Amino acid sequence: MHASIFIYTLLTCAHALPATVSGTSNGLAQGSFATPAVAVKPKFRYWLPDASIDPAGFADDIAQLAKRGAGGTELLNYFYLPTSTAPSNWDIYGYGAPGYSKTIKVALEAHRDAGILFDYAHSANGCVPAKKGNPGLSWQLNYYSTTHIGDFSGTVPGWGKGDFVGATTFAVTVVGTHPPEFHGPFGWGGSYPQYTIANSSLADVTDLVDSKGFISISPKETPDSQYYVIQAYYAVQPLERELAAWNSNPQTIFQNGSVAVDHFSAVGAKVITDFMEDYVLLDGNKELFQQVGKNIWEDSLEIAGDTYWTPGLLGKFEAKYGYSLRPYIPLIVGRNGYMTRSPKNIYVLDTEDMGEGFLADFRDLLSSLSKEYTDHIQKWSHDVLGMDFSSQIGYNMPVDMLQTVPDIDLPEAETLSFSNQIDSYLQVAGPADLSGKQVVSVELGADWHQAYYQSWERLLFDAKHAFAGGINQVVIHGAIYSHNFTNTTWPGYTTHGYDYAGQHSRHQPAWDVGYEEALGYLARVQWILQSGVPKVDLIFWDKQSAQDAYPQPLYWSDDLTKAGFTYEYLSPANFALDKAVVRNKVFAPDAQAAKALILRGNDTLTPEGVQSLEGYAAAGLPVVISGGLPSKYASGSQRAVSEAKRTLKGLLDYSNVYQVPLQGLAASIQSIGITPRVHVQSDGSWYTRWRETSSGDIYIWIYNDGSDSTGSLTFKASGTPYFLNAWTGQQELIVEYNTNRGTTMIPFALKKHESRIVKFSKRERLLRHVTGSSDAVLGFNVQQSGALIQAKIAHSSSSSSVSTSFGKPQTFRTTGVQPAYSLSNWSLTIEHWGPPDNPYNLDEDAQKTNSTVQIAGPSLKSWKDLGFPEASGVGYYQATFEWSPSAHYLTGGGAFLHLPPVSDGALGTLNGKNLPAFDITNPTVDLKPYLKKGVNVLELKVSSTLKNALRPIWDSLRTAGGGVALSWNATAALGFGLQDYGLIGEVRIVPYGLVRVL
Repeated sequence: MHASIFIYTLLTCAHALPATVSGTSNGLAQGSFATPAVAVKPKFRYWLPDASIDPAGFADDIAQLAKRGAGGTELLNYFYLPTSTAPSNWDIYGYGAPGYSKTIKVALEAHRDAGILFDYAHSANGCVPAKKGNPGLSWQLNYYSTTHIGDFSGTVPGWGKGDFVGATTFAVTVVGTHPPEFHGPFGWGGSYPQYTIANSSLADVTDLVDSKGFISISPKETPDSQYYVIQAYYAVQPLERELAAWNSNPQTIFQNGSVAVDHFSAVGAKVITDFMEDYVLLDGNKELFQQVGKNIWEDSLEIAGDTYWTPGLLGKFEAKYGYSLRPYIPLIVGRNGYMTRSPKNIYVLDTEDMGEGFLADFRDLLSSLSKEYTDHIQKWSHDVLGMDFSSQIGYNMPVDMLQTVPDIDLPEAETLSFSNQIDSYLQVAGPADLSGKQVVSVELGADWHQAYYQSWERLLFDAKHAFAGGINQVVIHGAIYSHNFTNTTWPGYTTHGYDYAGQHSRHQPAWDVGYEEALGYLARVQWILQSGVPKVDLIFWDKQSAQDAYPQPLYWSDDLTKAGFTYEYLSPANFALDKAVVRNKVFAPDAQAAKALILRGNDTLTPEGVQSLEGYAAAGLPVVISGGLPSKYASGSQRAVSEAKRTLKGLLDYSNVYQVPLQGLAASIQSIGITPRVHVQSDGSWYTRWRETSSGDIYIWIYNDGSDSTGSLTFKASGTPYFLNAWTGQQELIVEYNTNRGTTMIPFALKKHESRIVKFSKRERLLRHVTGSSDAVLGFNVQQSGALIQAKIAHSSSSSSVSTSFGKPQTFRTTGVQPAYSLSNWSLTIEHWGPPDNPYNLDEDAQKTNSTVQIAGPSLKSWKDLGFPEASGVGYYQATFEWSPSAHYLTGGGAFLHLPPVSDGALGTLNGKNLPAFDITNPTVDLKPYLKKGVNVLELKVSSTLKNALRPIWDSLRTAGGGVALSWNATAALGFGLQDYGLIGEVRIVPYGLVRVL
C-alpha cells in the first residue's frame, strides 16, 4: 500500500466549510470546520478552591484558556479540605457564603470578556448548603430486624429512629453468601450474607402497629423455615455531605457544609434552585448568566446511602404497578443506594426469578421519579436563565441510565467511571442520538495517579475513545487556579491530593507548545461530530434496572468492529421516544437508521419492550436473537410477563427474525444480507462514526485504536471525497479511490491512535480520478478542482506506476529522485522548568535554566537518556540540510518531513517560517512551500509534562496545606514515575518529484 494516504498534502485551499447545523439548542452558531465557534470548542472543568482567590488571577486563568482555544469552562465548586483547617475564612469565602456570589460574578465577567461560554455546577455532586429538616434534602430507607421470633408481642425494631414506613414478617429458609462484585476503578466489593425468604411467608403487618410502635403477631407457618423475622422500615434524612462542615456548632447553613438533596422529587430540585436564587443570582449575576451561560450542570451523583427513598413513594408505586410494595421491601433494602457500596445483607425470594421483578419495579419507579427532579431543574434553567441543563446522569444511581439520558438537554459521561471504554460510551450515545441530542459530552481525562504525568498523547487517546463511543464534546479534567493560594506550592493548586490528572494551567510546559494545536484538533473533530445526524448500523437491546456506577462493556468481541459494523445500545424504555419507529424496514430512520436490532440470550426483558419488539418485527425490521431466547424479566407482574413470553416465542414465526449463535455475530449478520455503511479491510482495529447532513454531505471520522496498520475502507457513499485535516483546518481532494455500485473504496495507512476525517460532497463531482498507485507514490498535488493532478513520487529502484479511471496505467522511473535520509548533527537546548526560589509564590513563572547538548548521529534519545532524568520543560532542536532541486524529477518537486510520534506538543519552523500544526500521532508535513535552494534550517520545539521535574520535590508538594496522596516511590511503583521526553527516534526527509498524471 502506498504512503499517500497517511501523508497530508497542503496544496489545496483552507477555505471554511459551510456549517451544516445552524446552532445548538440555545441558538449558538457552529462556525466552520476551519474555524469552529466557541460553542463547538472543547471546554475545561475549572476547580474553584474557594471564594478567596484573587479576582485578577482568576480572570487571567480564564483569558489564557480562551487564548489557547477553549470554548468555555465548567465551574465546579470544589472547596476541598485537605486538612482540618479551612484555607481562608469560610464564613466569608465558603461555598454559598457572602464572598461566593462575588467570585461567581468574576467568573461570569471573565468569560464575557474572553468571549467564551460558562457552565455552572448548580451543586457539589447534588449537595448545597441547606437547613436541617428541609423536606427536599435526600432520604434513605433504614431497616431494623428482630430474628428468631415466634409469637411476637412488643415494640417493632428500630421504633423512633425515623419516619415509620412499614413492617413485614417473613421466614428465612436458606442463609448463604453473595459473592463480591466489581466496582470499577475502586476494585472489588466484599462478599456479604444472602438470605432466602419463603415467598409464601411474606406478610405486611404495618396496619397492626399502633401509634406507640407496639405489635402482637403470629408469623405464618412455613415449611423448611430456619427462623422468622420481623423487619421495620424508616425514612430518614441522613444529611450526607459532599463538602464537610467546618464548624462543629454551625450558626449558618454555610458552616454546615453542603448537604445532599432528594434526586427523586421536584421538592429536592427546588432546594437547589432556591439556593441559586438566594445566594448566586445576586448583584447582576442573573443577567450575566443570561449573556454567557451555556449549561447549568450537575456532576455525577455520589451521595452515600444504602436505599434511596423519597416521600410519597409507596403511593406512587401502587398507582403505577397495581400492587403494594410493602411486603417486598426486604428485597430492596441495602442494595439501592450509591452503587459503589456493598450492602450489609441481601434478601431474595425462593421464586424462579428470586424476586428480581419486584426489585426491578422499584428501580423503574426511581428511574421515572428522577425525571421529576431533572424536569424542575431543566425548566428553571430554561425559563430563568435561558440555559440548558447538563448532567452526568444515571450511573451511581439505582436507575436505568439509558432511560434517563433523554430526560435532559445535554447528557455527560466521564473517562473515569466509564473506564475509557468505547463500548461503555455507546450505552449513553444510543438514547442520546435517538432523542435528538445534538451534543453529548464527557468529563475527559480523569486518569488515576497521573497528576502532572498525563501527556497530550494520553489525553487525546482518551478523547478518541470517547469520540468512537458517540461522544462529541469534551470537558477536560481540569483547569486549575494557577496563582497564589493559602499554603500551596508550585506548580499550583492541585485537586484530589495530586492523585488525578488535570492541572491545566500556565505552569505546564506545553502551555505555549501544544495546547493551541491540540485544542484546535479537538474543536474541529467536534465540529464534524456535531454536524448533521449520527448513523449506526445496529442497535443492541440493553435493559439494566440499576446501572453500575462504572458502566462496563456489554459486547466484548471485536468481530463487529473488524467488519466495520457500528452499533449503539438502547433500553426498551427508549422505544417510547418519538423517533423509535420502523419505516421501510429501518429502525429510527430519522435518527440512527439502524438495519437490525440485536437481542441476546442474557438480556433482561420488559413486557412493554417485548410488545414494541413485536411491532418492529411486524414492520419488517430484521431482529437478530443471539445465543437463545432471553428469559429474565424486569417486572413484578406475572400476568404481563406470561403474556410477554408468549409474544416473544411468537416472534420466531416472522421471516425477518433470526436465531443465531452467540459467537460469530458479525458473520451471522452478514449471512442474512446486512452490510455496514463502512466495510473495513485492515490489519488494525479501526472505528468509524458517520454523520449525514441536510445538505447531503456525509462526514466519517475514522480512528485506529491499535498499532500502525494498513487496509481500505469501502463507504456506501458516492459523492466527491475529501480528507479534512483536523490539525490544520484544511481540506484535501481525494483523487485515489475506486467506485462500484454507489460505493467508494479508499486505501488507508494509519499510525497508532491516528484519526482521519473523510467528507463526501454531493455538490461537486470529479470526472476523472486515480484508481491505484505503487508504494513510491506519496500523494498527489491537486489543482484546478481536480483538472490537474500531479503524483508525488519518491525515489525507487524500480518503476512506479499510477492507474487512472481512464486510459492505460502510467509508469515512471524515479531513480533520479534523491533517496530519503535522516537528519544528523542536532543541537538540542533543554529549557528546564522548576519551582521559583520561593515555591509558595505562584504568581511567578517557573524558574527556567538551559542545558545544551550536541547529537552527532541521526538517532535522537529521550532527555533522561541524555543525562537529564529530572528535566521537564521545552526542548529546542536545530538541524540543517542541503536542498538542491536540480535533477529532472525534482523540478517543481518537494519533500516531506517525518518526525517520530510526539507525546506532548511540537512546533516547527523551516527557514524561519512556521510549519503547519503536527498531528502528534503522525507528525508529517509537506515542506515544499518552505524549502529554499542551499542550506535549510529546521527548528523544532517539543514540550513535556512536569512529572520528571517534580521528583525532587514531590513528597513536599502542598495544596492548601495538604500533601500528596501517594509518595513518589508509590506512584513510580504503579508505573507513573519518570517519563521519556522529547523527540525519540529519527527525523527523516523524504524528497519527491512531481509528475503529471491528469
